[in-house]
Amino acid sequence: MIVERIRHTGTISAVDEPVAEEAEEGPEAPKRRLLRTFVTLSALGLAIAATAAFGGLKAAPNGPQQLGPAAKVNQGRFTVTFVSAGIALVNGGFGQPAKRSLVVRLKVANNGTDTAYLDGGLTDGIAGEPKPGTYLDVATITGSSGGGKTGLLQPGLPVDVELAWTLGPATTPRKMTVALWLWKYDVGFSDQKYNWTVEKKGTSPMAEVTVPVAAS
Repeated sequence: MIVERIRHTGTISAVDEPVAEEAEEGPEAPKRRLLRTFVTLSALGLAIAATAAFGGLKAAPNGPQQLGPAAKVNQGRFTVTFVSAGIALVNGGFGQPAKRSLVVRLKVANNGTDTAYLDGGLTDGIAGEPKPGTYLDVATITGSSGGGKTGLLQPGLPVDVELAWTLGPATTPRKMTVALWLWKYDVGFSDQKYNWTVEKKGTSPMAEVTVPVAAS
């Protein structure tokens, strides 16, 4: 049997190879078929063993983990829980008018021992993904904790966070995908001091979370 996997559509089609019929069926035919089956299975077993020994059966590298609403993602430095998404007017700041934006609401916990920033911290490992492989930096990020606004993520103190991306006047998406990258805690090249680092450029995210966008 030949099995063909079409990666783009995820469908599997099977095409059976024709098997030649026996020319004659004598008393020895069942024995010949049994012997041939045994030889074939033995050869197949040897082939699988050899392939495994040389690494041919290793699993292909996994892509980003695909998650949905209410997903909880541990990025190493932060644990991000998705709450909801919707369309709202977001203050542009510095006297600019409010902009129609897609807003994703999160609850974020700092897993480290040092205080981190929302902008220039959390945003370094997160981006919008309007279509596969296209990443958009967060346009606006705000945080609140204990009834007040905050731009910091302190260890052990969860913060309600809103990420916003500006929308065009006629753009009303029904869902939004957010990509998240893994943070690593390692020594630097020059100071040999442990720091949290994340690299988005030229790397694949660890997870992609797709959430429905509530009607405005």
